[in-house]
Amino acid sequence: MDYPVSLFIMDVSDSSRADAPDDLAAYLDKTTTWIEALTSLDRTAPSIRVKHRFGDELILVAGEFSTAYTLAFFIKQFWRYHQNPPYFGLTVGSLRQSVEHLPDLDRWLHPMINTARLSLNELKATKSIADRKWMLMNAPESPLRGIVEETNELLEIQDYLFKSQSPAQKTVGALYAIFRQQTEIASFLNKNPSTISRQLKTGATELIVKIHRRIEKRLDELQRIHHAASEETADLGHPIPIANTPSRMTKTSELVASYVYSHLEEFVIAGIR
Repeated sequence: MDYPVSLFIMDVSDSSRADAPDDLAAYLDKTTTWIEALTSLDRTAPSIRVKHRFGDELILVAGEFSTAYTLAFFIKQFWRYHQNPPYFGLTVGSLRQSVEHLPDLDRWLHPMINTARLSLNELKATKSIADRKWMLMNAPESPLRGIVEETNELLEIQDYLFKSQSPAQKTVGALYAIFRQQTEIASFLNKNPSTISRQLKTGATELIVKIHRRIEKRLDELQRIHHAASEETADLGHPIPIANTPSRMTKTSELVASYVYSHLEEFVIAGIR
Protein backbone atom coordinates (compact mmCIF):
# COMPACT_ATOMS: atom_id res chain seq x y z
CA MET A 1 0.00 0.00 0.00
CA ASP A 2 1.21 3.49 -0.85
CA TYR A 3 0.77 6.37 1.60
CA PRO A 4 0.36 10.04 0.56
CA VAL A 5 2.89 12.29 2.25
CA SER A 6 4.26 15.82 2.22
CA LEU A 7 7.73 16.87 3.25
CA PHE A 8 9.50 20.12 3.95
CA ILE A 9 13.04 21.10 4.79
CA MET A 10 13.19 24.39 6.68
CA ASP A 11 16.21 26.64 7.01
CA VAL A 12 16.63 29.85 9.00
CA SER A 13 17.90 32.98 7.28
CA ASP A 14 21.22 34.34 8.50
CA SER A 15 21.17 32.06 11.56
CA SER A 16 24.95 32.32 11.98
CA ARG A 17 24.46 36.04 12.70
CA ALA A 18 21.54 35.64 15.09
CA ASP A 19 21.81 37.76 18.24
CA ALA A 20 21.29 34.71 20.46
CA PRO A 21 22.13 31.52 18.51
CA ASP A 22 21.65 29.25 21.53
CA ASP A 23 18.18 30.70 22.08
CA LEU A 24 17.38 30.18 18.41
CA ALA A 25 18.46 26.53 18.65
CA ALA A 26 16.29 26.06 21.76
CA TYR A 27 13.39 27.70 19.94
CA LEU A 28 13.73 25.21 17.08
CA ASP A 29 13.61 22.38 19.63
CA LYS A 30 10.42 23.88 21.07
CA THR A 31 8.98 24.09 17.57
CA THR A 32 9.55 20.37 17.01
CA THR A 33 7.98 19.64 20.40
CA TRP A 34 4.66 21.38 19.68
CA ILE A 35 4.48 19.87 16.21
CA GLU A 36 4.99 16.38 17.61
CA ALA A 37 2.30 17.07 20.23
CA LEU A 38 -0.33 17.50 17.51
CA THR A 39 -0.38 13.80 16.70
CA SER A 40 -1.71 12.99 20.17
CA LEU A 41 -4.73 15.31 19.88
CA ASP A 42 -6.78 13.24 17.44
CA ARG A 43 -6.37 9.64 16.32
CA THR A 44 -7.61 10.52 12.82
CA ALA A 45 -5.00 13.26 12.39
CA PRO A 46 -2.24 12.80 9.81
CA SER A 47 0.94 11.28 11.19
CA ILE A 48 3.84 13.71 11.59
CA ARG A 49 7.59 13.20 12.03
CA VAL A 50 9.86 16.18 12.55
CA LYS A 51 13.50 16.59 13.51
CA HIS A 52 15.76 19.54 14.33
CA ARG A 53 19.15 18.91 12.75
CA PHE A 54 22.25 20.64 11.36
CA GLY A 55 22.00 23.58 13.74
CA ASP A 56 19.22 25.59 12.12
CA GLU A 57 17.42 23.07 9.91
CA LEU A 58 14.15 21.21 10.43
CA ILE A 59 12.99 18.28 8.34
CA LEU A 60 9.36 17.24 8.49
CA VAL A 61 7.43 14.44 6.81
CA ALA A 62 3.71 14.00 7.32
CA GLY A 63 0.70 12.14 6.02
CA GLU A 64 -1.43 14.01 3.46
CA PHE A 65 -0.27 16.41 0.75
CA SER A 66 -1.41 19.56 2.57
CA THR A 67 0.00 18.85 6.05
CA ALA A 68 3.59 20.05 5.63
CA TYR A 69 2.43 23.30 4.00
CA THR A 70 -0.11 23.94 6.77
CA LEU A 71 2.47 23.41 9.51
CA ALA A 72 4.95 25.68 7.71
CA PHE A 73 2.24 28.37 7.45
CA PHE A 74 1.70 28.38 11.22
CA ILE A 75 5.43 28.21 11.99
CA LYS A 76 5.83 31.37 9.91
CA GLN A 77 2.82 33.07 11.46
CA PHE A 78 4.17 32.74 15.00
CA TRP A 79 7.90 32.91 14.28
CA ARG A 80 9.77 34.81 16.99
CA TYR A 81 13.06 35.79 15.28
CA HIS A 82 11.96 38.40 12.76
CA GLN A 83 15.52 39.19 11.65
CA ASN A 84 16.04 35.49 10.88
CA PRO A 85 12.89 34.34 9.08
CA PRO A 86 12.40 30.67 8.12
CA TYR A 87 12.02 29.45 4.56
CA PHE A 88 10.83 26.08 3.29
CA GLY A 89 11.48 23.68 0.44
CA LEU A 90 8.33 21.56 0.02
CA THR A 91 7.42 18.44 -1.93
CA VAL A 92 4.68 15.82 -2.02
CA GLY A 93 4.51 12.18 -3.08
CA SER A 94 3.83 8.71 -1.78
CA LEU A 95 5.71 6.13 0.27
CA ARG A 96 5.46 2.36 0.56
CA GLN A 97 5.40 2.65 4.36
CA SER A 98 3.45 4.88 6.71
CA VAL A 99 5.07 7.94 8.25
CA GLU A 100 5.09 6.47 11.76
CA HIS A 101 7.13 3.48 10.53
CA LEU A 102 9.89 5.52 8.91
CA PRO A 103 13.38 5.21 10.41
CA ASP A 104 15.09 8.06 12.22
CA LEU A 105 14.95 10.99 9.81
CA ASP A 106 18.73 11.43 10.02
CA ARG A 107 19.12 7.94 8.53
CA TRP A 108 16.18 7.99 6.15
CA LEU A 109 17.15 8.28 2.48
CA HIS A 110 14.50 8.98 -0.13
CA PRO A 111 14.30 10.93 -3.42
CA MET A 112 11.66 13.22 -1.87
CA ILE A 113 14.36 14.66 0.38
CA ASN A 114 16.44 15.62 -2.64
CA THR A 115 13.39 17.13 -4.34
CA ALA A 116 12.64 19.33 -1.31
CA ARG A 117 16.33 20.21 -1.02
CA LEU A 118 16.34 21.49 -4.61
CA SER A 119 13.50 23.86 -3.73
CA LEU A 120 15.28 25.02 -0.59
CA ASN A 121 18.54 25.63 -2.47
CA GLU A 122 16.69 27.65 -5.11
CA LEU A 123 15.31 29.88 -2.37
CA LYS A 124 18.71 30.07 -0.69
CA ALA A 125 20.25 31.32 -3.95
CA THR A 126 18.46 34.63 -3.32
CA LYS A 127 21.03 36.25 -1.04
CA SER A 128 18.81 39.12 0.09
CA ILE A 129 16.61 38.03 2.99
CA ALA A 130 14.10 40.72 2.10
CA ASP A 131 13.77 39.35 -1.44
CA ARG A 132 13.82 35.65 -0.57
CA LYS A 133 10.45 33.89 -0.90
CA TRP A 134 9.18 32.02 2.13
CA MET A 135 8.34 28.74 0.37
CA LEU A 136 8.80 26.90 -2.92
CA MET A 137 7.15 23.62 -3.85
CA ASN A 138 8.66 21.02 -6.16
CA ALA A 139 7.27 17.71 -7.43
CA PRO A 140 8.90 15.79 -10.28
CA GLU A 141 5.88 13.81 -11.49
CA SER A 142 4.53 15.36 -14.70
CA PRO A 143 0.79 14.87 -13.86
CA LEU A 144 1.33 17.10 -10.84
CA ARG A 145 3.27 19.91 -12.48
CA GLY A 146 0.34 22.15 -13.41
CA ILE A 147 -1.10 22.35 -9.90
CA VAL A 148 2.39 22.67 -8.43
CA GLU A 149 3.06 25.72 -10.61
CA GLU A 150 -0.30 27.25 -9.62
CA THR A 151 0.46 26.57 -5.97
CA ASN A 152 3.81 28.34 -6.26
CA GLU A 153 2.07 31.35 -7.80
CA LEU A 154 -0.31 31.49 -4.82
CA LEU A 155 2.66 31.14 -2.46
CA GLU A 156 4.36 34.07 -4.18
CA ILE A 157 1.29 36.27 -3.67
CA GLN A 158 1.07 35.17 -0.06
CA ASP A 159 4.76 35.96 0.42
CA TYR A 160 4.23 39.50 -0.90
CA LEU A 161 1.34 40.04 1.52
CA PHE A 162 3.36 38.68 4.47
CA LYS A 163 6.21 41.09 3.72
CA SER A 164 3.83 44.04 3.40
CA GLN A 165 2.55 43.67 6.96
CA SER A 166 3.70 45.84 9.84
CA PRO A 167 4.65 44.15 13.16
CA ALA A 168 1.22 45.00 14.62
CA GLN A 169 -0.53 43.64 11.54
CA LYS A 170 1.52 40.44 11.78
CA THR A 171 0.44 39.95 15.39
CA VAL A 172 -3.22 40.50 14.63
CA GLY A 173 -2.96 38.33 11.52
CA ALA A 174 -1.42 35.43 13.41
CA LEU A 175 -4.15 35.62 16.06
CA TYR A 176 -6.83 35.82 13.37
CA ALA A 177 -5.59 32.51 11.97
CA ILE A 178 -6.44 31.03 15.40
CA PHE A 179 -9.43 33.02 16.73
CA ARG A 180 -11.12 33.95 13.41
CA GLN A 181 -13.05 36.58 15.42
CA GLN A 182 -12.09 40.23 15.81
CA THR A 183 -13.71 40.57 19.24
CA GLU A 184 -11.60 37.76 20.73
CA ILE A 185 -8.42 39.27 19.31
CA ALA A 186 -9.33 42.68 20.73
CA SER A 187 -10.01 41.17 24.16
CA PHE A 188 -6.79 39.17 24.14
CA LEU A 189 -4.64 42.15 23.12
CA ASN A 190 -6.65 44.61 25.23
CA LYS A 191 -7.29 46.73 22.15
CA ASN A 192 -10.32 48.51 20.77
CA PRO A 193 -12.20 46.31 18.25
CA SER A 194 -12.03 49.12 15.70
CA THR A 195 -8.22 49.06 15.95
CA ILE A 196 -8.19 45.32 15.31
CA SER A 197 -10.58 45.73 12.38
CA ARG A 198 -8.34 48.39 10.83
CA GLN A 199 -5.19 46.26 11.24
CA LEU A 200 -6.90 43.24 9.72
CA LYS A 201 -7.98 45.28 6.73
CA THR A 202 -4.74 47.17 6.12
CA GLY A 203 -2.71 43.98 6.68
CA ALA A 204 -4.77 42.05 4.10
CA THR A 205 -5.23 39.33 6.72
CA GLU A 206 -8.44 37.88 5.33
CA LEU A 207 -6.81 37.60 1.91
CA ILE A 208 -3.79 35.80 3.41
CA VAL A 209 -6.09 33.32 5.16
CA LYS A 210 -8.18 32.92 2.00
CA ILE A 211 -5.03 32.09 0.01
CA HIS A 212 -3.98 29.71 2.77
CA ARG A 213 -7.26 27.82 2.47
CA ARG A 214 -7.00 27.82 -1.32
CA ILE A 215 -3.50 26.31 -1.20
CA GLU A 216 -4.72 23.59 1.17
CA LYS A 217 -7.57 22.79 -1.24
CA ARG A 218 -5.20 22.72 -4.21
CA LEU A 219 -2.92 20.31 -2.41
CA ASP A 220 -5.91 18.13 -1.49
CA GLU A 221 -6.88 18.17 -5.16
CA LEU A 222 -3.32 17.28 -6.08
CA GLN A 223 -3.54 14.28 -3.76
CA ARG A 224 -6.78 13.11 -5.38
CA ILE A 225 -5.17 13.34 -8.83
CA HIS A 226 -2.20 11.36 -7.56
CA HIS A 227 -4.59 8.84 -5.99
CA ALA A 228 -6.50 8.42 -9.27
CA ALA A 229 -3.27 7.96 -11.22
CA SER A 230 -2.19 5.29 -8.73
CA GLU A 231 -5.50 3.46 -9.20
CA GLU A 232 -4.98 3.44 -12.96
CA THR A 233 -1.51 2.02 -12.43
CA ALA A 234 -2.93 -0.65 -10.12
CA ASP A 235 -5.46 -1.67 -12.78
CA LEU A 236 -2.51 -2.41 -15.04
CA GLY A 237 -1.10 -4.83 -12.51
CA HIS A 238 1.29 -2.44 -10.80
CA PRO A 239 1.48 -1.33 -7.13
CA ILE A 240 -1.59 -0.95 -4.90
CA PRO A 241 -3.12 2.55 -4.87
CA ILE A 242 -2.65 5.23 -2.26
CA ALA A 243 -4.09 4.48 1.16
CA ASN A 244 -6.55 7.34 1.67
CA THR A 245 -7.86 10.66 0.47
CA PRO A 246 -7.88 13.97 2.38
CA SER A 247 -11.58 13.84 3.28
CA ARG A 248 -10.92 10.96 5.68
CA MET A 249 -8.52 12.90 7.86
CA THR A 250 -8.88 15.58 10.51
CA LYS A 251 -7.54 18.81 9.00
CA THR A 252 -4.19 19.93 10.36
CA SER A 253 -5.30 23.57 10.49
CA GLU A 254 -7.95 22.64 13.04
CA LEU A 255 -5.44 20.78 15.19
CA VAL A 256 -2.91 23.63 15.15
CA ALA A 257 -5.59 26.23 15.94
CA SER A 258 -6.79 24.14 18.88
CA TYR A 259 -3.27 23.59 20.21
CA VAL A 260 -2.18 27.22 19.90
CA TYR A 261 -5.45 28.41 21.45
CA SER A 262 -4.72 26.31 24.54
CA HIS A 263 -1.06 27.48 24.70
CA LEU A 264 -1.47 31.18 23.88
CA GLU A 265 0.94 32.39 26.54
CA GLU A 266 3.66 30.20 25.07
CA PHE A 267 2.99 31.30 21.51
CA VAL A 268 2.22 34.97 22.00
CA ILE A 269 2.91 36.45 25.42
CA ALA A 270 6.21 34.58 25.91
CA GLY A 271 7.70 36.29 22.91
CA ILE A 272 6.71 34.64 19.64
CA ARG A 273 4.92 37.90 18.99
